[in-house]
Amino acid sequence: TAALWAYARALALERTGRRAEAAAEAARLDALAARVPQLTQYTGTPFDGCHHKLATVMRLTVAAALALPDDSAVALESMRQATALYDSMPYMEPEHWYTQPRLCVGALLLRADDAAGAREAFEADLRQHPNSGWALVGLRAAQRLAGDEAAASLTDALVRAALADADVELGGTCCELGMC
Repeated sequence: TAALWAYARALALERTGRRAEAAAEAARLDALAARVPQLTQYTGTPFDGCHHKLATVMRLTVAAALALPDDSAVALESMRQATALYDSMPYMEPEHWYTQPRLCVGALLLRADDAAGAREAFEADLRQHPNSGWALVGLRAAQRLAGDEAAASLTDALVRAALADADVELGGTCCELGMC
């Protein structure tokens, strides 16, 4: 619980421009996450190690947020590592975490004008989460960046269907890094 609090606080502080405080909270998160055991009472089950992996995903996400806007490469590498860790966890419902780190990879690739890489990231997310509004919004943006308006138009129809009951309009795919 304390690590989750430090994660949320670090991201909130960073988003409000209080970077020094965010960095201090990130250091607190690092210390808390380091105490999460790699093995638990569930040793020998598919879920063993998930708490440790999630703590690491939190650390990597905060590191990515703090790397921006100056070092997009560090942010991207952090989110790729977070995605690999998240993907290594077993399937369960509800999911282990509230968002998919891969969505942030796609958002960072869009920010870097890498339409092909972003498209690949969002399509990978859609294979795991069919009809995900978040991934469809990202895919549409990648298609537009690539100049593929025909595909973007088709995806736009999927976005409208996926988000028909949404009460907000998505402006991006990675709120954790301020890209939504």
